[in-house]
Amino acid sequence: MKIGTTFLNLLKSFGFYFLAVLITTICMEIIKDNGLCNIVSKSLVAIIIGLIYRNKIVDCFKNFKSDLKNNYKSILLVSVGLLAIVFIGTEILERCFKLLPANELANRKLIRSNALVLGLSSSLFTPFAEEFMFRLPYHKANTKFAFIIYSIVFALAHITFVTSDLIFIPFYLLLSIGIGYSYYKTNNILLSTIIHIINNSLCIMLILI
Repeated sequence: MKIGTTFLNLLKSFGFYFLAVLITTICMEIIKDNGLCNIVSKSLVAIIIGLIYRNKIVDCFKNFKSDLKNNYKSILLVSVGLLAIVFIGTEILERCFKLLPANELANRKLIRSNALVLGLSSSLFTPFAEEFMFRLPYHKANTKFAFIIYSIVFALAHITFVTSDLIFIPFYLLLSIGIGYSYYKTNNILLSTIIHIINNSLCIMLILI
């Protein structure tokens, strides 16, 4: 039963993903500025999904303090540890072998072209949209199996599948686990969203330095 529920939630997640693609496409036709388009589309996606799961999100706000207090040690250990491994590993690949994911390369060029708007979009609006899309649908059955599924889906969503990107799949998977562990542990989407925001913000700071 739980496995069936997980796959149903996976379909919901895919549905939200295609909704995000549709909204982004429409915004690109209306709004010619990439940065503003990103902010508007990601905001709309987060708002729509947030309204669908509004009762759960309200509960997350109510329980945020206790969820953090009861789980902060394991969250810090797992999340910080895995994100540090990802950072060190990808830095080695970039500096020693000149390897960089196509998705990351494109994002860096965009952010440098409009640092304020695209930086704000990537660091704040994107985490809300992605966490709501890829993890929130599992809130009623946030099992170990569900954790594996939404971690894999999140990782694959960030890969372009060109040959040079395949080596980065393990790093994106570790990144996904590092961000999503707090949600699996507490069933509180706000915690994983905050970790996602911190991760993206640090990456943008490193790009702009």
